[in-house]
Amino acid sequence: MSRARSPSTSFEPVEKDFTSSQVVQSPTEKAKLKALKNENKSLKREVHRKDKALAETAALLVLQKKVNAIWGNDEDNLQ
Repeated sequence: MSRARSPSTSFEPVEKDFTSSQVVQSPTEKAKLKALKNENKSLKREVHRKDKALAETAALLVLQKKVNAIWGNDEDNLQ
């Protein structure tokens, strides 16, 4: 049984090509590269933020299920 590659490693070759030091000649290519790098950075930040929010939501859901299992389902009293 082979192990599946993690999502972070599946983009390594693309990221290495993207971030490698390339000789860019024209100012428009430099501007495009800078814009792409900034967009990539902001998208990574957004994915990280959403991943943390999803983990927090999952943890709260697990805790809610444990509380309901211990004390019973009291959803009527919560509202």
